[in-house]
Amino acid sequence: MKFIIAFLILFINIYFIKYQTFSYSFIYMQNLVISVAAPKGGVGKTTTAVNIAVGLSNKGKKTLLIDVDPSGYSSSAFGYDEEKIFANVIDLYKQTKNVQEVIHRTQFPNLEIIPFERINYNEEVIFNRLTSDKTVLRSAVQEIKFLYDYIILDCPPFLYGSTVNSLVASDYLIIPVKSSKFSLEAVAKMIGFVEEIKKTENPGLKVDGLLLTMHEFNTKASFHVKKELYRLYPNYLYKTAIPKNSKVAESTFYNKPVILFDDHAKASVAYMNLVDEIIEKHETSHLMNLSGFEHSDFFEEEIGVN
Repeated sequence: MKFIIAFLILFINIYFIKYQTFSYSFIYMQNLVISVAAPKGGVGKTTTAVNIAVGLSNKGKKTLLIDVDPSGYSSSAFGYDEEKIFANVIDLYKQTKNVQEVIHRTQFPNLEIIPFERINYNEEVIFNRLTSDKTVLRSAVQEIKFLYDYIILDCPPFLYGSTVNSLVASDYLIIPVKSSKFSLEAVAKMIGFVEEIKKTENPGLKVDGLLLTMHEFNTKASFHVKKELYRLYPNYLYKTAIPKNSKVAESTFYNKPVILFDDHAKASVAYMNLVDEIIEKHETSHLMNLSGFEHSDFFEEEIGVN
């Protein structure tokens, strides 16, 4: 009898050790809403939102991309134009459609999109008035959040209107940063804005990370920006940096995210590394007690800058 009891205890211990990671990961799985925003154009914001969404879906994550930028560039990256869009974000704000009615499928089984039909100046003025109701987008996101592993919002390059609404609806924020002095100033402005949103609208909002985009390795300007960001925001900087790559610009002419246009391109590989970093941070870091990452090799590739 003692032998049987001892065997059972041993079996339970082995089972626990072997399967606890899976069990904890399953229990810890979250439905996350992440905005991609920066108060400055030309930093790779839309490119980042689109490729993160595609990358997550390629990893088997049920993903929804919401285009809240009146330019509609995220939508066009999947070939959605006026003829193919049967309902969009504006319909949500006008409350003429519910959120389920504005979701469009993509060619990927794990990725869907709520597009933004391109609008003119007068229509944009009307849309900005509609965004004064900060509850519309948040309510829509909350209604469908349980259906997706990740919801990614592509925001316009300004800090009002749909950008505010997105931050109110989000759990996390990704801030793309180009290697320039002006981008550093934009980061400070963005983080200060997040603190205001936390005080007044969404106390749970967190900065997920600062992402270096169009990064030129081994140049003094890029090295200076990277070093300064690490000095000012050591816990925010992603280990992954997206390199400057002509394939990104080329892919836009084919209405494709660079990951789909050329999965071997340097930018594509980097975006998939970023996706892995995001998944590890939110789905497995609780098992490893991670509060960030080791920075010992963070500047290795920058040694010997020009």
